Amino acid sequence: MDKEAKASTTRALWIPAVNNHGGFGRWAFLEIEDPWYAKNSIRRALGNGL
Repeated sequence: MDKEAKASTTRALWIPAVNNHGGFGRWAFLEIEDPWYAKNSIRRALGNGL
């Protein structure tokens, strides 16, 4: 399975399923492309309401 297919499946199926369950809080998808910038990427996403 290629990277795009995994990301697409996660966005389209996994995240909505977890959120519809309601027992695990609210989830969102964020792809980190560069581990050196992970902290800033996460903070930016949270600041944008991810």
